[in-house]
Amino acid sequence: MARKVRRKNAQTAKQRSSRVHDLDERRELLAHFLRAREREIPAAEIAQELGVSVATLYRWLRKHETPDGGSSSSGLTAVENAIKTLCNPSSSEKYERLDAIFRFSAWLRWPNDPAVHDVAVTSCAVSYIRRSTGADTLAELSPADLSYLGRHLRLDTLSRMCSSEAIDFPYFADFRIDDQPHTQRNVIADVIWFLLAYEYHPGGGRANPSLSKVHFLLENNAFRYRWPISRRTFQTFWAANAAAAPFLYVEQAHSTLDWAIDPLAVTFSDDVDDLLGQEQAVSEYFARCRWAVEELQARLDRRALERIAFPLFPDGTATEELRPRALTPLIRETLLQF
Repeated sequence: MARKVRRKNAQTAKQRSSRVHDLDERRELLAHFLRAREREIPAAEIAQELGVSVATLYRWLRKHETPDGGSSSSGLTAVENAIKTLCNPSSSEKYERLDAIFRFSAWLRWPNDPAVHDVAVTSCAVSYIRRSTGADTLAELSPADLSYLGRHLRLDTLSRMCSSEAIDFPYFADFRIDDQPHTQRNVIADVIWFLLAYEYHPGGGRANPSLSKVHFLLENNAFRYRWPISRRTFQTFWAANAAAAPFLYVEQAHSTLDWAIDPLAVTFSDDVDDLLGQEQAVSEYFARCRWAVEELQARLDRRALERIAFPLFPDGTATEELRPRALTPLIRETLLQF
């Protein structure tokens, strides 16, 4: 009987979530959602009560700064457009896909620093054309390649490259932490692994995964990639990297793709061509990223997600559930002291 009741509730929620909600209904549901989150009720539990998916609620929040209608001016961000292009390669030509790869890669490195994205994309575009064609001058390029570069070579950017500001240009190399064989990309991926692998129970409160537990484990060197840092440093690190963190986790743990491309690398054009040629793998990658993002949104409390703007996935993007590896004995033992 209990199983039938649960199935009936799930069907009812599914039917309700498929409705098209008008603006007033969205505002009312968002107001209820935010009030419930203030009481630290898990997002998944609220969403089930409202009959709307967690992803839908967060998508509405991205479009409305407040429940009473303050509209955000962000709209579709550049990285969202890049993801849309990469998820639908048949609807775009090669140069569009190149730009999408360069922009998504730049966003993964600097998710909270959009000022460097255009410069990073320009660097990638110039390096790719140079290395893939072997040309030394613009006169040697085909009309198509020349037109492509013309969209990126802005005079203001070139002027900055030739000035003292060049020292502030993005540097693509990943620095190792304290001479250890890992980088911050490895650490943030491990953080997401823990948050997704830890047992989660709606309404579980302190028993659920949290950033406090993450910092405690970092302090006690319980993660595979060690980086004992202060709470303040960790908070800064999380705020700067959280939006891209699920994508980095999927890249490292559930995908063969390598988005850490470097325009200075000799193999740069080959690395980019490899991404261009793996359309199915790219599609699967974003399906897994969507699951990781939505699961993270359901698991963490509102304070952990405050000011974290995950990119929206295009309509029709599939969701592929992941099975994170089990927590290590060291992590479980360390958490007994939490």
